[in-house]
Amino acid sequence: MHLITGILFCMFLQLVFTQKPCDPIDDGPYLGTQPTLDMSIYEASQSDLDRNPGGYQAELRIYGKTGETTADGIILEVQDDFPLTDPRTILEFTKDPATSKNIIKLIKPVDRDGPTDSTEDGIQLLPFTLKCSSSTDKTVVRYYDVRVFILDINDNYPQFTQSTYNITVNELTPVGSEILRISATDKDENILNNMTYSIISLPGSVMDASMYFDIEEYTGTITVSRTLDYESLGTDRKYFTLTVEVQDGAGKSNQTYVTINILDGDDQGVAFVYPGCLSHRGVCAWPKYSSLVSQLKMNKQLMVYPVPNKISNYTLIQARDLDLSLKSRIQLSIASTIPPGSEQKFRVETVPNPVTGLYTAYITPIQPLPTLLDGFEIFLKAEEQTDLKRFEMAMIYFIDDTIKKPEETTESSQVNPEVKPTDEETSGYSHEVTALIVAVTVVAVVLLCTIIGLCYFVKYSTMSTSKYNYNMQTVEIALNKDTNLWYISHEFYCTIECLHIFRQQ
Repeated sequence: MHLITGILFCMFLQLVFTQKPCDPIDDGPYLGTQPTLDMSIYEASQSDLDRNPGGYQAELRIYGKTGETTADGIILEVQDDFPLTDPRTILEFTKDPATSKNIIKLIKPVDRDGPTDSTEDGIQLLPFTLKCSSSTDKTVVRYYDVRVFILDINDNYPQFTQSTYNITVNELTPVGSEILRISATDKDENILNNMTYSIISLPGSVMDASMYFDIEEYTGTITVSRTLDYESLGTDRKYFTLTVEVQDGAGKSNQTYVTINILDGDDQGVAFVYPGCLSHRGVCAWPKYSSLVSQLKMNKQLMVYPVPNKISNYTLIQARDLDLSLKSRIQLSIASTIPPGSEQKFRVETVPNPVTGLYTAYITPIQPLPTLLDGFEIFLKAEEQTDLKRFEMAMIYFIDDTIKKPEETTESSQVNPEVKPTDEETSGYSHEVTALIVAVTVVAVVLLCTIIGLCYFVKYSTMSTSKYNYNMQTVEIALNKDTNLWYISHEFYCTIECLHIFRQQ
C-alpha cells in the first residue's frame, strides 16, 4: 500500500516539474499550428489611466516568470507580423506584483470606437504573434497567436442620423397618424438597443408643439395627438417646432429639432366680408345689407348699405374662402327673393381679386320687378367652387323711399328721391340725444313738484300763535315778511323761492 502511494506521489511530482517555461497554462483548442491566447481589456482614455493605472490589464496564461533569469524565467517578444497596430506601443508585458502572474497592461489610451462615426478608425482587436523563450535554456522557444479584445465602455453620446428634420403636414391629418420616424445611433456596443426617445416640452413658448404630437419611446415614431388648425396659427408662423431627445441606457443624451410645416386644408367655408358686421371669431355671423327701392332700376347697378353699421357710404358685396391660403373660387348668385319669382330678374357678376382672395358681386336688375316693393328681399348665395360646395347666405332688404307723404312741402319734394331720410334727419336729433332730453325733462318735473309740495307743507304747518316762526328738534325755520327767503339750519343752508306763494303774507 505504501509502495503504491509513493509511486503516485512520484508521478505527481514529475507531472508538476515537467511543465516547462513558455508552456500554455490552458489546453487548446488552437488556431492553425500555434497555440492561441485570448485576452480582453477595456478601452480607456488618458484620464482613465491616470485615475486607475492598474485597472486595465489581463493575465497572460503562460508558465514562467517574465523578466527573471532563473530556470523558470521567460522572455516575451512581439513579432513584426501584426496587421495594423503595433501592440508594443500601447501594451506592456510584465508581472503583477501582487500575484506574480504574467500580465499585459494597457499603458496608452485606446479608443475602441474611434474619433469619427466610421467603424474603420477604432480598435476592437489587437492580433499579433508572441515569441516566448526561456531565460536559461535557449532550446525552449514557443510561439503564440495572441488576440487582445478591446471591450467597450459607454463613452459616446447617441447621435441622430440627421442634425435637423423638416417636414410638411396637412392640417386635416387624422389624430394618430404617423408623420415621421427619426432614428439615432450609438457607437457604444450593446447600448443601441437601450436608446429611448422623448419630446421635450417648452412651456410658454409659441413654438412649443409638444401638445400636438407624440413620439413612440423605442422606435422614434412621431404621430399627431391633437387636431391641427392652420387658421389658428399666426399669419407669420405656419409651423411647429419639436424638440426631440434621445437617451442611451447609461443616461447620455442628445437633442434634435423637427420643424413641422402646417399645410392649409379645405376645412373652412365661405364668409361675406364688410365693415361693422356682427361677427363671431372674426367671421360675419349674419351678413345683411339694406338698399332703397329707388335703386331698383333697369340696368342700373344696385348699391347697398352694410347692416348694422350705419354709414353714409355704400359698401361692396364681397365674400372669400376662409381657407386663406387655398383661396378657392367663389361664385355669387341669387338663391331666392321675397316675394318669390324674381330670382332671374337680376344679373350677378362675380369679379375676383387674386391678391386678396375677395370676390365682389355686382347686382343689376335686367327685367321689370313687381310694383309692390316695400319689404322686398334678396337672398344672395356665395358658393365655394369645390367638390364640397360649401356656401354662405346673405340678405338684402329694401326700404321703400318712393312714397310721398301728404304733408310734404314743395321744397321737401325736391329732395333726392333716391336717398331716404333717416330718423335722425327728420327729427333733427339722434335717438340717443332724444332719449337724453326726455330723461332730463322727467327728472326736472319730479324735482319741481317736490319743491312745490315742500313749500305748501311748510306754509300750512306754521300757522299758529307764532305764525311766522317754526321750530323742530332738527330744523329751525324763520319767515321774514319782507322777503321770500327761508333760513334753514342744522347741517346746511339753502334758499327757496316758492313761486311767490308767501308774497301776500
